Amino acid sequence: MELSDKLSEKYNDPSNAVGENAQVLSIFPHGAQHAQPSTTELKPLQWYGRWLDQQFKTLPPSIIKRLRSESAIFLEVASSATVGCSIDDIATKLLHLELIQEQDGDSGRDVAIAIVFAVLGWQTMLYEPALGTCPPQQLAIADVLDGYAGQAFMTLKQNQSRIKRSLPDFLLGFGLMLPRENLCISEDPDDCQSFEKVTIISPGEMNAALIQSLARINIKWIDVMAPHLEFDKATNTLFLFRYPSFCMANIPLQGDVGMSGVVHG
Repeated sequence: MELSDKLSEKYNDPSNAVGENAQVLSIFPHGAQHAQPSTTELKPLQWYGRWLDQQFKTLPPSIIKRLRSESAIFLEVASSATVGCSIDDIATKLLHLELIQEQDGDSGRDVAIAIVFAVLGWQTMLYEPALGTCPPQQLAIADVLDGYAGQAFMTLKQNQSRIKRSLPDFLLGFGLMLPRENLCISEDPDDCQSFEKVTIISPGEMNAALIQSLARINIKWIDVMAPHLEFDKATNTLFLFRYPSFCMANIPLQGDVGMSGVVHG
């Protein structure tokens, strides 16, 4: 049996299309108390499979042609993302499983690193990878905030030398994608004072339509979670995460609250 046939059999993937029967595979903290990979298989979300297929289509051709099975890679990245792991660890696993095709003596290590970086972004929805936009020695994320540099994305590129760090440390190379609760890092005294006066507002009291009509605030819907609620004062723009159902699907199970996960550190 050929390797591709074995992979299709293992992952029940005759079509090799990731999104056709895609389930949300997250590396948020659900399974931490079981001392197993913090990878939780959740009920399908109708939009996620279609969205995921679109993400794979954005990969550069030089990467796509080296992937033996998109769905097998997607699942291996999810199952290999254990607490304390690194992008380098997961890329090594993909190469060991021969999920990346060799080409002219090239083992495909750079391809493995790039696809792991991309898939982790899609599985967590914390960032959008921007492959092919920087030198091979770097990894980059997309500028979804139209040039605004907030707390989540302080820089859009970092050196590949950081891929040996644990995932939480690696993500810090871009910014505070997952800040601690009640953390304000602004140096503006007014921002800090406002932060201390934060109150909870229910959807019945405030919504996007009211923000736009009364406060004259522009709203931009984004596909990544990390910069949710970032506000660009220069353009009066509020950035909102487009898929709250993804957040709902990742609410910790009973007994998991307070547990550390793969990307939370």
